[in-house]
Amino acid sequence: MRRSLGARPVHIAVQFLAESTTLGLLGGLIGTAGGVAIVLGVSLTQHWTALLQPWAVLPAPLIGALVGLVAGSTLRFEGHVSNQLRRYEDSHDDH
Repeated sequence: MRRSLGARPVHIAVQFLAESTTLGLLGGLIGTAGGVAIVLGVSLTQHWTALLQPWAVLPAPLIGALVGLVAGSTLRFEGHVSNQLRRYEDSHDDH
């Protein structure tokens, strides 16, 4: 849709990577919050003292963002390659 409104391919690629990175970050935040909640819940029910190390918890959302960026880059590259292949096949069609 953005292409039909005049967006250049680079703008669409940047948006795609931003969205995949944001989704990865959000997934990392949700996963971290869920993990912390489980640790706290088990600790409370067992009457334990919860020990959460910041160095183990804080990087998780950033790792999620990195995974989203890499996944988005990979998907974007594969889409580019498949488009190039389709154009090549269309131009060399023997009909």
